[in-house]
Amino acid sequence: MVNAPLDRIREECLLWQVDSDELWTTEQFLTARDLFRTHPDKTAAFYFCHYFVGEQLVITTRDTYGNHRGYEWIRTWRFTPGCRWTAHEPPRLCRPSGQERRDDLAAVNPFHHGETETAGLIFSTSPMPPPSNSSSRKPITATPTPSANGAASSARRASRLP
Repeated sequence: MVNAPLDRIREECLLWQVDSDELWTTEQFLTARDLFRTHPDKTAAFYFCHYFVGEQLVITTRDTYGNHRGYEWIRTWRFTPGCRWTAHEPPRLCRPSGQERRDDLAAVNPFHHGETETAGLIFSTSPMPPPSNSSSRKPITATPTPSANGAASSARRASRLP
């Protein structure tokens, strides 16, 4: 993440990280803005994602590849002047907290995945070129199974996305 532009932001605002392969709607941005307006104590927001991994496959399950609640999809922060990026992966926007300390805004008082999901804030990402007919994509549900490395190792297809 780049800190140089942050010096030019002179008032509190919402700062978003949106990658080029992410799909968000205008309504989602407005809904998120309204959530932050309604909850001025919230410092950041985590989101779930429909993660497309193939022309007809999308991961939508929780706590598996692409949707780990512990660290994935922090995308919005309540920026105040003086905040700095301290890491890119996962992204960490931190505010000064005195004596050369910085508080990670995602750890202070964020909206958690369930809160943003309830508000309809689930975005899509497709790190692959879109197919000619995107309505043909089907979600898959990953079922964690114990393995030597602890990774989820099986998946099954579910119903089509709306």
